Amino acid sequence: MEISFGGLASGLDTDSIISALVAVERRPISLYQQQKSDRQDQLKALDNLLEKLKDLDNSLNKVSDPDEFLAFSSSLTDDTYFSVSTTGSADQGSYNISVEQLAERSLLRTGGVSDSSAANFSAGDISITVDGTLTTVSIDDGASLLDLKDAINDSDAEVNASVVFDGTDYYLEVRAKETGVDEGATISFDSSIGVSVDLDQAGQDSIVSIDGLQVTSSTNVIDEALEGISLTLRAVSPDDGSGGFLSETLTISEDFDEIEDNVQGFISAYNDIIKFINEQSTRNIDDEDAPAPPLAGDSTLRLLRQRLGSDLTNFLDSSSGKAFNSLASLGIRSQSDGTLELDSEDFKDALASDLEDVRFLFTDATDGITSNLQANLETYTDSIDGFIKTRQDGIERSIDDLDDRISQAEARLATYEQNLVRRYAGFETLIGRLQSQGSALGAIIQ
Repeated sequence: MEISFGGLASGLDTDSIISALVAVERRPISLYQQQKSDRQDQLKALDNLLEKLKDLDNSLNKVSDPDEFLAFSSSLTDDTYFSVSTTGSADQGSYNISVEQLAERSLLRTGGVSDSSAANFSAGDISITVDGTLTTVSIDDGASLLDLKDAINDSDAEVNASVVFDGTDYYLEVRAKETGVDEGATISFDSSIGVSVDLDQAGQDSIVSIDGLQVTSSTNVIDEALEGISLTLRAVSPDDGSGGFLSETLTISEDFDEIEDNVQGFISAYNDIIKFINEQSTRNIDDEDAPAPPLAGDSTLRLLRQRLGSDLTNFLDSSSGKAFNSLASLGIRSQSDGTLELDSEDFKDALASDLEDVRFLFTDATDGITSNLQANLETYTDSIDGFIKTRQDGIERSIDDLDDRISQAEARLATYEQNLVRRYAGFETLIGRLQSQGSALGAIIQ
């Protein structure tokens, strides 16, 4: 690093002169840096837009699928014995349901021993059969109860073994991994091992009565008996006093509130995008010096707004025979700023009037408003060649190019500054030399 003391001979502030000249030459670098900052702001804005587009796509899941579009509420006189969940394919109605038996896993329990680590058992095989598959577990001589547990768990048998303690003795318990009769385990010990069996309980299926019809299942989830309705069993229903079981009344009804909430979720996600586009397209009229938004004038936004608007303003052909042919006919209307607003009363009137035609308008694969919208969203959000990704890649290449320009300009500027320092140092040396010669000449003349 060069060390210089400017102006010693000339009296000029050469350091300030050099700094001023370097500052002038730095202007292109500052311009590059500002351009880079602008590009980075554009990337952030596009990331924000991409997230909003994904939110819209996610919101469409509940209003684009014919089954998911419909929503049902369920009510139970008592949910102690089973709980209920529904899908859009459920049917309205009331059902009398009782739980007569819960599905259980098979269970085998050995006789107790006072020490789970003691070598109480001799060599032999344990045979475990689950759903027709036989697994043989070999036991070494001098094995303990814990060794038996580990050997069973280390095998491929579809069972779980554990050791339990009742306060006095330890017991080996072996349970099937799955509930039901067919998934139950059949377990036998070679007599040479010396294991006694206290309990050998087979697996059992669940039994539910639906309007007097018995339904069995290998699990405690009944999801095929009633279309679109899943029952999760919790406990056996109480005795009705005459050898049967008390039933609970399950009522399934259409839930217009949830349908409206799902549609409103889609509208809110759409409006977020429109508001974002509006913000990016509007300058601050109160401050002429305020910078333009990062994506001002970006053709990607203009095209996106056109496509979204076109998708949502499509009309069904009048010859379709449907009761509703547009979002506006459902009470969903466009506002002056391009956003949508849902009129709750009009929308619920439409649902009550013809739910199937409302569903068709949203979900039909050919004419439904969401089908084209989802396809257009994919062209923007695709992570490989979507419009947003392509735009971001172009900006990132521009940033890389600006980084190269900045590095090259910085190197040239450093060289320029070093040359200035040398030149002014030479100038100071020359002035000093001339001053010395002048002093010497003056002394001679005197």
